[in-house]
Amino acid sequence: MRRLLGSGYEPHVYEDGNRLIYQQPVGSGHADLEFTFEVARRDVDVLLADPYRRAVLESVGHAVLQRSAMRGASPVTQADFEALVALVLHSDASALERYIEQASRDYHMAFRVYIDAALARWSIKAPETARDSTCAPSDPLLDGAPRWALRRERALKVDPNTVVLLKVVIVVALLAVLWTVVRRLMEA
Repeated sequence: MRRLLGSGYEPHVYEDGNRLIYQQPVGSGHADLEFTFEVARRDVDVLLADPYRRAVLESVGHAVLQRSAMRGASPVTQADFEALVALVLHSDASALERYIEQASRDYHMAFRVYIDAALARWSIKAPETARDSTCAPSDPLLDGAPRWALRRERALKVDPNTVVLLKVVIVVALLAVLWTVVRRLMEA
């Protein structure tokens, strides 16, 4: 697979044989998810040529995919994603602006803030002094990544023994609460 677009913790486009794959990471509280959809060459051409539409797809796509991960929500299908791509990447400018306004109301989010942040992230590379010491400067996945993405990378490096210890502490605490509840029910 060859990456055509994206770095760090942002959407990527990969070329896998004859297929073009759009992959978007989505953070949702305690869970990090990754959504993958096929895209057409003309979609990739727009993503490469028009940073504004790329930022809109990243921002709105993140919200749409995040909402689909909620319990009881319908998953985003390939057809759903293709409809979003058609609207964001291939509609005229006024239709795109109307969609951004409508999505901002529907999702209770100021998408323009996220779009501006993505545009700023691509136009200004992070200086070497902003890099986290746990992230090698030569790592192409982190090249130019925003500071929050670097912190995320460091946060993923947790000692397995610490994870086991935390799980044991949580289980013991839950058992203590359960024991207290059962004891009070038996006394009543």
